[in-house]
Amino acid sequence: MILNACVRDQKMVDENICKNCSNESCRHAGEMTVRERLDADTAPLLNELFWDCECDNRFVQPKSVVRCPRCGACQEDMPDSRQNEIDAGIYFAE
Repeated sequence: MILNACVRDQKMVDENICKNCSNESCRHAGEMTVRERLDADTAPLLNELFWDCECDNRFVQPKSVVRCPRCGACQEDMPDSRQNEIDAGIYFAE
């Protein structure tokens, strides 16, 4: 069982069913549940303006490129790029 604080009554309750409001994942103040916080911490932040081709390095492509000229990967078959790779600035295709 994962506990989450019910904001209304300031008590720890089972995250899946809040006994105070009978709703799943109590979020009286719009807070994320513990499970949502864990997922947000582990899920990579993606940028939908770029995509990753199959090249070993220099794999970040802008969405204006439909097919990678080096590896032949097609944009529609590939995932969006991770924001941390974009921020690093060293993975952009030439």
